Parts: sequence; C-alpha cells; structure tokens
Amino acid sequence: MLINADVNAKSHQELAACGSSSEIDDPSNDPKDAAEWGHQREIRAELIRWLCVDPNAITLIDPEGIALLGARVVGSLNLDLVHPPFGLRLVRCSIPDSMSLQYAELGRLSLRGSYTGEINAAGSHLLHGAFMNLGFHASGEVAFGNSRIDNDLNCSGGSFTHNKAEGTEPWAAEMPALFLGASRIQGPIWLSDGFHANGAVDVNGVTCTDLICSGGRFINPGNLALNALLANVSHAVALNAYGRSGGMEADGLVQFGGAKVGGVFWAMGAKFMGKENEPHGFSAPAISVGEGFFWQNVELQNGAIFNLSDSSVGGLLDDESSWPQPGRLAIDGFTYGDIYAGPTDARSRLRWISLESRSTLPWFTLEGSFHPQPYRELARVLRNRGDDAGARQVLIAEERAHYAGLSLPLRMWGAFVGTVIGYGYEPLRAVAWSLAVVLLGWAAVSIGKRAGVLRPTWPENRPASTDDPYEELHPLLYSLDVFLPFVNLHQEHYWWPDANASGECVMLGRAIRVRGRTLRYYLWLQVVIGWLLSAIFIAGVSGLISQ
Repeated sequence: MLINADVNAKSHQELAACGSSSEIDDPSNDPKDAAEWGHQREIRAELIRWLCVDPNAITLIDPEGIALLGARVVGSLNLDLVHPPFGLRLVRCSIPDSMSLQYAELGRLSLRGSYTGEINAAGSHLLHGAFMNLGFHASGEVAFGNSRIDNDLNCSGGSFTHNKAEGTEPWAAEMPALFLGASRIQGPIWLSDGFHANGAVDVNGVTCTDLICSGGRFINPGNLALNALLANVSHAVALNAYGRSGGMEADGLVQFGGAKVGGVFWAMGAKFMGKENEPHGFSAPAISVGEGFFWQNVELQNGAIFNLSDSSVGGLLDDESSWPQPGRLAIDGFTYGDIYAGPTDARSRLRWISLESRSTLPWFTLEGSFHPQPYRELARVLRNRGDDAGARQVLIAEERAHYAGLSLPLRMWGAFVGTVIGYGYEPLRAVAWSLAVVLLGWAAVSIGKRAGVLRPTWPENRPASTDDPYEELHPLLYSLDVFLPFVNLHQEHYWWPDANASGECVMLGRAIRVRGRTLRYYLWLQVVIGWLLSAIFIAGVSGLISQ
C-alpha cells in the first residue's frame, strides 16, 4: 500500500503524494475517479488510528501531522477520543466509508477536495481549523455539533448532502447536510464561493466571528435551508453578492430567529426560492443587528416571506423591489435606528407597512390585521430625521387603519374625527372647518335678513321706548354668535328667525323664496356644530384624541 507515496516531498506543502503525480490539481488525483485507482494508493483506516494513538508511532509523526494526497482510505475511520499532538490532512482523498471524530482533539483537520461519506465530529476540538473546501464532497451528513474550532471553518466550494435515511436526532426532520449546532468557532464560517448543500445547513446556537454565505446554494425545498437560530456572530453576516460570487441562493426557509450580529448584516443580491405552498423566504424574528441591515436587490420568489418581527437593527437599507408580496411581511416590533438608504418618504414607507396584512399561509401566521408598532416606529424615525410632516402623516394613517377594523358606528366616528382634526395630530384643521361653517352661516343670515324673515325678539327684548334704537343685525357677527359656544356678541339674543315668516331674496337675478323655519333649523344645526367642533379642537390640542 502507498508504494508511490513521496513522504519526503517538501515542495508540495508536506503532502505525501499517493499517486503518480504530486500536483494537487492533477486530474489523476481527482477522487471522483477513485474507483479506477490501483491498490497501491490504499491505506487502511485502522493504520491512521494507530498512528494517532500509539505512543511510539506518535513520536515518529512530523509535527505537521499526517498529510496525504490522492489516497483511498479503506474502511471506516474511527478517531473518537484521540488526542494526537498533530493534525490530519487528507487532500483529494477518497474516504467512502464513515468518519467519526467524536470528542477528538486534533491540530488541523483538512479534507480539501476529498470525497467522503458521513462524518460525525460531535464534541471535537480542532486547534487550527477545519477545511472541507475546494471541491470537497460528502455523500452523507457532516456533523460538528457542540464542537470547538480555534480557527476558521472553511467549507467554501464544498458540497454536502443529507443522509438518505432520516436519523433519530431532535433535528433529524430538517434533513441536515451540515450540522454545526452549538459549536464555538473562533473564526469565520465559510459557506461561500460554490458551496452547495442538498439538505439543511444547521448553525443554530453557533458562536463565530463571521458567517459568509456569498455564492453559496442552500437547497432543502419545503424545509429549513439555513438554520441560524440563536446564532451569535460577533462581526458580520454576508448573504450578499461579493466579487465574482453571486448572492446566496436558498430553496427553503432561511432562519435567523433570535440571532445576534455585532456588525453588519449583508443580503444584497440574495435569492430566496421555493414553491408558493411550501415554507420559503427569510425569517429572523427577534434578531439583533448592531449596525446596518442591507436588504437590496433581493429576490423573494413565489410569495417568499420576510419576517423581522420583534427585531432590532442599527439602520435599514432596502429598496422597493426587495419588498415581499402583501401578506408575506412581518415587522411588528421591528425597530431600526435610521433609514440609511432606500425610500424615506412617508407615502412609500406606508406602502411598505401595508404589506403586513393577514397571512393565509399555514406555516406563516400573522395575528390580526392591525399592528400599531410599525407606524409608531416609522413616525419616530421620520421625526428624528426632521420630517415632522411625514411623521404626522404616518400617525394619521395608523389611526385610519385602526378604525378600519372596528364596527360601523366607530368607523363613522373615526372618519369624522380624521377629517376634522386628523385624529388629533392636525387640530388646526378644526379652525378651517369652523371658518367654513361661520362663512356659510354669514351667507344664510344675510339671505334671511334680505328676505325679512328675521324678527326682533320682542317682548323679551322690547326697548323702554319705541323711539330708542334697537340692536342692529350684523350677519357675520350673528353667525359667530351662533357658532361660538362661550362668546356672547348680543346678536342671537336680539334677533331670531320667525318660523311663520317667508320672503324672497334676489340672487344673481333670480328670486329665491326663503322660509324662516328653514333658517331656524339651520341655525340650530350650526349651534350643535359649534359645540362639537370646539370640543374636538380642545381635545385635539390637549392630545386626548391622539392618545
């Protein structure tokens, strides 16, 4: 076995070439063709374990560790509980049977470009990182749950797939292809640059510096494509297009619920795919992002959801083309320090809020059809940006949406209050309406005076002597006297329409018959309107209605 191994070749990074070529990228070292390799390239899995556990053998291993290029490992590789003072580098090797490294401690684990079966490294400790990248291919689940990796976990350009048979673990239903749950990684997790997973990628509860998914494909239709529930990322999350790498593509649900991101969350150019009747989209309820949340040029296909309920970000950057369909948005409880880029006017943002309507999806439930918090948060942000008019527009829209879901009498009252004083946010509207009513009353009293249907209020106000002058009728003052509840201009007290009188008034060349009874009814209505508008104005100015 390994009769061609060049164990002294330092020029190719201390890798013992097991085939005829020492070049890593030589086609003869491609493990997908391992079935055609001769027996001279084989190494028994038991031999690798013996080299890691035998005290005498360990002393003969170079500090760089076991390093093979283009070997075929025969049998299941069991490295459970081993603690050799070196690492394991199996580059472009064929390891068709299972690998187990449970609670093992190694320097570096590199499976660059190798083809493997199922790998279980739960509870392992890797001092110098794990590398399953650059053409790595696993035919079964790769699990590093509750492990500790003191450097990068690099899976860029790797291919992962779930086991054919569903396991018995609590998370087995998500069909995991790569499981890192509760791992502590003191570097970035690279799931980028050609990374492909056929099954769930589970990083729930993981601690790492960065999560890089640019150019990765996460395929698990109708299931979790990426599960980052409660992940703790100290720097950045990147789902975006970067350099030659396109944005992340996910067929299934991308979950970041309860995650904490200390820096920026990038999602520009990401694509969320799936069937309309299957769970898919982006769901991050209660996520916390310390800096900006970039959501631009995003594709939400076939009704993909966008859930940021109860979340908090330092700032929001988005565009309208990246918004979801109506009934697919959840932003109740979402807070953001500012809008860094994207629509900042009240009208556009109100369209954004209106997308949060009742959902009919069995896997995405929105309780109720009205949530006040998104309106109030938007109003706060606009006010902080100096857009007080926009903030008032948003708060008025909130009240309008609130009354729209109430009973018919309350909807009618809401429409009246909104028209008159903007639900208390624009109380000066009442002044304009009051002026209109007073002017209308001025015209009505003027017509009544010219038609002769207004009479002195004798005998109550009969002058002491018929020769003494009687109070003169002034139509404008009369209208103000009738309208204002707490003002007495001594007009209404001395003059009142005679219900039995009628007369004519010529207007625009036409004679109009005026009845005192009709004018009396109108003045009574104006008295009621005066009291109502005055009360609403006072309530609006004092803030009672808006509260």
